[in-house]
Amino acid sequence: MCGLLSAQAVGTVKGKLIDSIGKQSLKNASVEILMAKDSSRSMIGLAKTDGSFEIKNIPSGNYIVRLSFQSYASQSRNIKITKANQEIDLGNIYLVSTADRLPDVVVTQSAVQIKKDTVEFSASNFAVKPNAVAEDLLKKIPGIDVDKTGAIKSQGEAVQRILVNGKRFFGDDPKMATKNLPPDVIDKIQVFDDLSDQSKFTGFDDGNRVKTINITTKKNTSKGYFGKAVAAVGTDGNYDESFNIHRFDGNTQISALGQANNINKQNFTPQDMSGGGGGRGGGGFNSGTSGITTTLGGGLNMKTSWGKMNSSAYGSYFYNNLKGDVEQQSQTQTLITTDSSTFKNSTSSSASNTVNHRINFNLEENFDSSNSLVARPNIAFQTSTPNSSSSTTTTGTTGSLINSSVNHSNSYNSGYNISGANIQLRHKFNKKFRTISLDIGFSNSANDGDGNSYAVNSFFGAHKVDTLNQYYVDSFHSFSFTPTLSYTEPLAQNQILEFRYSYNTNTNHSVNNTYEYNNITNVYDRFDSLYSNSYRYNASSNTFSLSYRLQEAKYNFNIGSGIQFTDYKSENTVKNIIVAHNYVNITPTANFTYNFKKTENLRIFYSGRTGQPSVSNLQPLKTISGLDTAMGNPDLKPQFTNSLRILYTSFDPVTQHIMFATINASATTNDIQSSIIQHSNGTKTT
Repeated sequence: MCGLLSAQAVGTVKGKLIDSIGKQSLKNASVEILMAKDSSRSMIGLAKTDGSFEIKNIPSGNYIVRLSFQSYASQSRNIKITKANQEIDLGNIYLVSTADRLPDVVVTQSAVQIKKDTVEFSASNFAVKPNAVAEDLLKKIPGIDVDKTGAIKSQGEAVQRILVNGKRFFGDDPKMATKNLPPDVIDKIQVFDDLSDQSKFTGFDDGNRVKTINITTKKNTSKGYFGKAVAAVGTDGNYDESFNIHRFDGNTQISALGQANNINKQNFTPQDMSGGGGGRGGGGFNSGTSGITTTLGGGLNMKTSWGKMNSSAYGSYFYNNLKGDVEQQSQTQTLITTDSSTFKNSTSSSASNTVNHRINFNLEENFDSSNSLVARPNIAFQTSTPNSSSSTTTTGTTGSLINSSVNHSNSYNSGYNISGANIQLRHKFNKKFRTISLDIGFSNSANDGDGNSYAVNSFFGAHKVDTLNQYYVDSFHSFSFTPTLSYTEPLAQNQILEFRYSYNTNTNHSVNNTYEYNNITNVYDRFDSLYSNSYRYNASSNTFSLSYRLQEAKYNFNIGSGIQFTDYKSENTVKNIIVAHNYVNITPTANFTYNFKKTENLRIFYSGRTGQPSVSNLQPLKTISGLDTAMGNPDLKPQFTNSLRILYTSFDPVTQHIMFATINASATTNDIQSSIIQHSNGTKTT
């Protein structure tokens, strides 16, 4: 081969391209060397600044030289390279302008591609208005819906996670990316059901999927700065200010953003962690769409990677300060019998100020090809000062007064929440698919608060008026710890067996002590057991499971089951009531995927899960809230839910037609529901 090549003649063709009218040179005009026998391309080059070109090292033979430039008519020349004719000069070549002609060939990128279970959309195929954000681009993409709050659904399912270049962006808050990234830096939108870290490592699909969108940025944005700033002032003192700036430099990415407005606009998802134990004081910010909200927020997100094993660390800090004011009016009709109703008219006003600090961190350390560590701790701190007033009047069918209630309350709450703090240690053996991993999950939260409540409840039929002047102290502390050990063993080249053991312990301690105002001492020193409800809750479980996987070219199949032993004890420390149970549950799973072809597949997921009754569901005592009472049931059994999920995706690359079909079905045994009894005096018992 080397001898033949060294003996073969090579030649050069050169010339100069010039505009036929203006006589200017045609820089970057295309010069193609085509094989004469079949017009296949052999070599290609571009004209220089002065329009000249020179193509060297052309093997001997017959060729067609095609010369072209946008908005000009192409020209062709036939040449022959031989030993005697190795240098061919075509001289000056004048191209004629054809401004009214479209280019001979227009190459466009496919708008949609299917890659296994990922649907990929090319962002350049969906036009958006200037100054848009990524959310506006998503609204254009078929199969994706974005509502007025910014919540996203894909193929009918809620999107829970948005990734940027495969990594989490400001934690798991989808709005951080969709409401802050500009569309002109986006290359692709990828939609898929993300597996858990454990499933990705072992190859076992445990059925726990998270609907995910991955935003990939253009290559030319991988190094440099981009961002956006908005400043707006309106009537009645309204304002809307925001900014975001991003710096991408290879493996390092830094993003900073901030906003301040009083027009109910949040470029993030408000999170309230005080509802878990704040009792009646509880509640910080109402994250709904009602009322008028003043927002002040900002944060920083950083990501970097290093080493041959592509280890990475990324994290973020976000601060938000939300002030909400809500005025509400409601009219409610309750049907007691076919000819008897009550009518309730209510007005209320509330104001709250919630301050939240969120810190997210991710570490993925690949020590070598066999050992790795993943850690994802998240922590949030919050304070809130909610206060509210309400007035309610209830009348009967004839319009006669039944009862009325006037309430005022204010409180202060503070707390923290550590969640998703998973640490995973993983090892791969030399034998393919033989792995062992330890996943340690834990969470810890606390919320402490106190407040005052003043209410006047009038019952006109009984000629009775109750006045409540109370001070209460609330606290809720929770801790959970869940280590999971998993081992996978290959049975054959395409078959794997997984053994898994998991232990879970959960401890809750809630205090809700209420004190009545003492008119003699002028302090709140009378303990009120009727409005107090404190308890300790401990639960633990041991789960053993075995799963089998078969992997073929066209399909893969998982089936498995586990047995779970659960013990829990709930103790009401005010009423001295103890409720204790132990259960044995079965947790079956099955998953099946069939690939009809590369662009068409069917996926089926089945799981059986137990649900335990809550502490308040089980306690056999009355608790009072306003005019209404509630009572638990200590004889409740765990509920068991069978869930079935079927997903079908088909894509025709020729017509660009894409079809999604999703079926979700579930059936629950021993479903835990509330029985609500309406009383003729306008109150109810749950």
